Amino acid sequence: AESLIPLLDTIIERGAELAVHAWSHIDLSALDLAGQRAHMGRAVELFRSCSVPFTGFRAPYLHWNDDTMKVVGEFQFRYSSNQTVWWDAIDTTGLDPREREGMERGMAFYRPIPAAEIRALPFRRDGFVEIPVSLPDDEIPLDRMYIHDADYLGAMWRRIFELTHARGELFALQLHPERIDFFAGALRGLLSHVRTREPGVWIATLD
Repeated sequence: AESLIPLLDTIIERGAELAVHAWSHIDLSALDLAGQRAHMGRAVELFRSCSVPFTGFRAPYLHWNDDTMKVVGEFQFRYSSNQTVWWDAIDTTGLDPREREGMERGMAFYRPIPAAEIRALPFRRDGFVEIPVSLPDDEIPLDRMYIHDADYLGAMWRRIFELTHARGELFALQLHPERIDFFAGALRGLLSHVRTREPGVWIATLD
């Protein structure tokens, strides 16, 4: 971990925020309360031992339960970003059977709340703020629907943004870091599009 500290310092200096994502990439909801507490405690201790500031938490696979939220409160995180919201940003009429099945598998895996049933705004849990995550993310079209097209994802993101902007709500984008190179153009296009809109849009870290 110490060998990564210079890289982490550079990322932070550039304005990015680092959040806790558990000790290893497991399904936390499969552990009991004590197991989740021990697992998260190792991650928190690692951040502290490396003097890496953190305020937030996102669970692997966005899988969580009431015990997960208890642990988030116990470790005094300022925010959690795990509640998923599904936006109708994919034109399902044009999907072939494999693509449709992949989208449905993604929805079953993440268990999102339809956007029509929730306001995508931060809300208070016990002692911290929950920041809803917007879906579809990069993983669903790429890994489950087998749509290897950065422009497709860029258009999907812009559609989610338009829906959230019209409602005056929040678009918390999820893009896995190992795919940033592939989706760099789509991300830049989204940010350029966002900056043209009125009323103006606050582009911020989750913290």
